[in-house]
Amino acid sequence: MKVDDLLLRNPSVALAPADAGYLAYDVESSRLHRLNPAAALIVELSDGTRTPVHLIDQLAPLIAGNGREGCVRWIETAAADGLLTSLAPGDPVPAG
Repeated sequence: MKVDDLLLRNPSVALAPADAGYLAYDVESSRLHRLNPAAALIVELSDGTRTPVHLIDQLAPLIAGNGREGCVRWIETAAADGLLTSLAPGDPVPAG
């Protein structure tokens, strides 16, 4: 993922609220992920309109401790796990 890429939730991931955050089920991999509230917010805001830097700048002040570093690590892990994908600037955001 490049710095200027736009974050997008993988369209094969379905979200559902849970007691301590969200559940994210990836239909393609049949994996269930448990997301804390901060992770759920990152996934929800990954709509193809924000770069990782922009998203982290918005969220880091809301997260205690090492918010910025935690966001960076989580976005990298979520992309590797297939929860998030990216779009190059100028690419159309898929409908749905």
